Amino acid sequence: MADDSGVTHELETFMAQVSVELAAEYSRIRARAVSDPGTAGDEGEENWRRLLAEWLPPTLNIQTKGRVLGINGSLSRQVDLVILTPSYPEKLSEKKVYLAGGVMAAFECKLTLKGEHIEKAAENARLISRMARATYTAPVSNLRRDLRSPVSYGILAHSHVWKTEPADRVERLLNEELVRDSHPSEMLDSVCVADLGFWYGARFTLPPPHFINPEVRLLVPQAGTVQGQYHRAVSPTDDAAPNPLHALIGHIINNLAWDVTDLRPLATYWQLAKVAGAGMGMGSGSRLWSYDVFTEYVRQRLNSEGIAQGDPWNPWGGMA
Repeated sequence: MADDSGVTHELETFMAQVSVELAAEYSRIRARAVSDPGTAGDEGEENWRRLLAEWLPPTLNIQTKGRVLGINGSLSRQVDLVILTPSYPEKLSEKKVYLAGGVMAAFECKLTLKGEHIEKAAENARLISRMARATYTAPVSNLRRDLRSPVSYGILAHSHVWKTEPADRVERLLNEELVRDSHPSEMLDSVCVADLGFWYGARFTLPPPHFINPEVRLLVPQAGTVQGQYHRAVSPTDDAAPNPLHALIGHIINNLAWDVTDLRPLATYWQLAKVAGAGMGMGSGSRLWSYDVFTEYVRQRLNSEGIAQGDPWNPWGGMA
């Protein structure tokens, strides 16, 4: 997408090059996937590991294949890719069992996305969320922490199987899984299909009714609830095609920046850059949870102070 001077943002050019490289790798790997599916899957995972390693800070340890270890010794199902905290012990990162308290994100990698992959990934997201949230021991929480899993869980795919309306099919499948989530933290964090689109799980906290002007209160029937939706990356202008990889990297950086504060300037730049795929559209479906999903401390503070405004990095803001 060109700016007002007609010049294309170089970040967009960089990400377009990555998209071409990933598409070429998909064609190469897929050509022999039938005869050697195991190797094809491993190569697909390595494509994504290398992409994230090249575009995320070098202080982050990115590993392929392993299981997440809960504080009670329980293990998750195998995940394909993990992003570990900068402080994660080097010796432990060599193992294929990762401590839940040191995993920032985990992904399933697919060459060609199918409906069953979304269903299985959503179930894994629920299981890992329940496991990882058990590592929260502080008596005082905040709104964002209550609504999100400590481990962001997503799907990375080179392509997909659908011949018609592929984006609509992905959104319908995500909305079907949303209904099955018992808590907002169990939502899939992200779905990236490199040649199709990028979706992420959004959670909006609507203020208690007594913080809404009485004149407009009837127009906000969902006041005092949490709304979950899956949003898709869109183009800032109608003539530019969204870049799913740009949206993916920006989303990951933004997530990590909540804990790795040095990343916040980069995260802000990525959000504001005039690049196709930088904008986020509205979801096609949603569900509501009551304030019962919050811990007692967070619920009481929301009822007494409402939603924070202004600072995008305030953990008491309405969006998590």
